[in-house]
Amino acid sequence: MAAAVDGLRIVRPVRQHRRVPRQVAILVVTVVLCAIGWNAVGYARLRLAIVAARQHLRNVEPLQAAESLRRVSASFPECAEVEFLLGVANRRAGRRGEVESHLARAEQLGWDPRAIKHQRYLALFEIGDFKRAGPYIKQLVAEGGNDDDAEEACEALIRGYFAGLLFREAELVIDYWHQWQPLNPRPLLFRADAAVLLHNLSSEIAAYREILQFAPQHYETRMRLAQALLENHDFGEAFDLLEGCARERPDDPSNLIGLAACLEQRAELPQAQERLEQALRYPLSPSQRAVVLSLEARMAVSARRQEEAIDRLTEAVKLVPDDLANIYSLAQALLRAGREAEGQKYLARWRELKKIDDRLDEIRDVVLRDPDNADLRCEIGKLLIAKNSENVVGVNWLLSAVMRNPNHRPSHEALAEYYRSAGREDLAQKHQLAAQTADTGQQPVGNSVTTIP
Repeated sequence: MAAAVDGLRIVRPVRQHRRVPRQVAILVVTVVLCAIGWNAVGYARLRLAIVAARQHLRNVEPLQAAESLRRVSASFPECAEVEFLLGVANRRAGRRGEVESHLARAEQLGWDPRAIKHQRYLALFEIGDFKRAGPYIKQLVAEGGNDDDAEEACEALIRGYFAGLLFREAELVIDYWHQWQPLNPRPLLFRADAAVLLHNLSSEIAAYREILQFAPQHYETRMRLAQALLENHDFGEAFDLLEGCARERPDDPSNLIGLAACLEQRAELPQAQERLEQALRYPLSPSQRAVVLSLEARMAVSARRQEEAIDRLTEAVKLVPDDLANIYSLAQALLRAGREAEGQKYLARWRELKKIDDRLDEIRDVVLRDPDNADLRCEIGKLLIAKNSENVVGVNWLLSAVMRNPNHRPSHEALAEYYRSAGREDLAQKHQLAAQTADTGQQPVGNSVTTIP
């Protein structure tokens, strides 16, 4: 429509706008408000996960911290704090091969570089790289700072000395920490860990008893003491401890499984079965599930239900493929049932694993005398992975060998093979390249403090 001329003024016709239907307007507003609300709910979920993860870390529960963070990491891939805390949680959980990828991502997303550097030094020391990380960690302890940082430094020192099999040095740090914080159970729990590594059950039990003198209600200590007493066949005291823990935390299936083990030893089979059925109502880890199945198998054997025992043990061995006791029990059950070929297969597997364990026992004393021997560390790592392809401890032994000798070709090759089978092609290629350049004089992998193999 042409514009009309009114003197010197151009008068344009009024354009008739089509009115938006009321229902459409309401729908648009609703969608916008829902989007805003959804973002707010998502952000709230993120903050709750971060708060929960930090609390788990304060409570020395790194696996729970990592799980809390993983629930939101896919929805918030650009959150630097989540990536940083995943690096911290993996380090403190002993998953040292998983640390650097998260720290590097946090660095890329703009997280505090000083905090990232701090975590990298802690991780380096924990895998035994004393040369690069030692001065930083020791200065951190000497300077003091807040209690959380000092405790974290003590923890890294002890773990690093454990990795280096330097138990005297670790004991000095434990003593220092215990004198500084005499009512803190953590240094004495590390003393118990040292006893476990040295296969000294009496010293392990003594460490727990020392904690209970000043912290008689400390839950973790009571649980760990109960497990040690079960191993020592002291079922009476173990049962009393587990009953108390079960009253305090009735939703912890570990208590119920431990009580069932005590009752099974006392031939109170109906009561043991009742505890196991209660435990099965809760989510169980593979190792917990395997213990339940093993106990059910033993009770089935007592009742002469051989096929049921075989079914239970077969499932238990699938869950924990390096449990010698379950493999041997399964082999014997199959042979008793006349299933000769299957029984001999599991018996051969048991002999293979027993041979590995015997070799590990043989090496242990040698490596204690020569802790910097990369060949021995590599052999231990490969043996542990041969027992169980998902063995994180075996990977840490291989990493410790690389720390002592960055050009150690067998360790890099074993790490490349492990990471490739685990689906971590980025880490596999890194160690494959290191293996190829090990004897060429080129720069080895892991030679800067910003890189952890």
